[in-house]
Amino acid sequence: MKIYSVEETAKIIKTSKEMVYKLISKKMLVALKLKSLKVPEYAIEEFFRNYQFMDLSDLESIKSM
Repeated sequence: MKIYSVEETAKIIKTSKEMVYKLISKKMLVALKLKSLKVPEYAIEEFFRNYQFMDLSDLESIKSM
């Protein structure tokens, strides 16, 4: 299993580090703290499965696309 830093995760899902931190804080993306936050590969895959076809531009108002 691979684990990624927040910066690496942001590159993988093509968003900002700030958005990754928001997703983690809202428990939409699983992470663990090993000195710094790390995101397991399976969590990224699960995130895409759970939120496919969703507009996540505003995390307070998630909408279907």
